[in-house]
Amino acid sequence: MPADLEVIDIPSAELHVTSSLAHTDLYVRVSDVAPSGTITHVSDALRRLAADQPIDGMVEVELAPVAHRFQRGHRIRVQVASAAYPRWDRNLGTGEPPATASAMRAADQQVHHAPHRPSVLVERARVTRSTPSTARSSRRRSRLVTIWQPGSALSSSRTCWGSRDVA
Repeated sequence: MPADLEVIDIPSAELHVTSSLAHTDLYVRVSDVAPSGTITHVSDALRRLAADQPIDGMVEVELAPVAHRFQRGHRIRVQVASAAYPRWDRNLGTGEPPATASAMRAADQQVHHAPHRPSVLVERARVTRSTPSTARSSRRRSRLVTIWQPGSALSSSRTCWGSRDVA
């Protein structure tokens, strides 16, 4: 990143997805990646979907509230998956109660990134730039930013769709 980026918000991911199952999960994680490779978890969320038919459309995943500064030179990593076990119980894909379910179905998932079906991560952020004349003060602007909007589809079957460093 060319400048520090302060995020104080409840971020949301707007995912345009297709799933072969009506019962599936969407998991989104945002991390801060330092130049040394150290990864700091910033926010995440899991959205459990239960529909009458396989899913094909936009799904919003509201992440946990964030108050974090991504420092200059760091990268923002966005990970999208259809599971986060063991943090959250597995979704067996059948709609049966997890405690008594006896069957399991694998889902084929796609996250779309076409211009007419963009998937994005949106957060309110402040870009902080230090002015050379004053060491203690800084100029701040707050704006709504799209942090993640890759240009190609990430698709796979089973759990992990992709992880991408975006800034």
